[in-house]
Amino acid sequence: MIKDLRRKFIRITMFAVAMVMILLCLIVNIANYLSVNSELNQKLDMIYENQGTIPVPAKDGRPPEKAGGGPFSREEPYSTRYFVLKFDDSGSLSEKSLEHIAAVTESDVDQFLDVAVKATAGYGYYSGYKYYVAQQGENRNIAIFIDCYDDLRKIYTVAVLSVAAMAVCIVLVY
Repeated sequence: MIKDLRRKFIRITMFAVAMVMILLCLIVNIANYLSVNSELNQKLDMIYENQGTIPVPAKDGRPPEKAGGGPFSREEPYSTRYFVLKFDDSGSLSEKSLEHIAAVTESDVDQFLDVAVKATAGYGYYSGYKYYVAQQGENRNIAIFIDCYDDLRKIYTVAVLSVAAMAVCIVLVY
């Protein structure tokens, strides 16, 4: 009888420990995702507010006039990989800017344009890119795609490592 009671106690305790560890793991991973997603949104907003570019700081160190909010460094204009597509409501491309990205070529533009035309206004993810689609007036739209492959890979790495650490901790407690 005491052995049965001890086993029940161990099972209940392990269940409680496992639930706390799972909750902690979920909180860490959700916070990580929300943080990265928020930073990407801020970058997209800044590019949108500056008509498809990231403003370059002045040589004397003063920030640009329309830099936008966010925790951005002076290197942001040089390290952010993005491209901009401008199109009308029928999906005809009127302008493209590919000079800030090497991974997207002229032949890839139609694929991304299809995504932008089908997307409703707002944010989304597509093939390692986060995008923002907005209307800029009557029959004028803009889609900004920012390369976030590394950010998504970091989110995945943190998730895998936290789940592995959680599993090890549960085994050690047992």
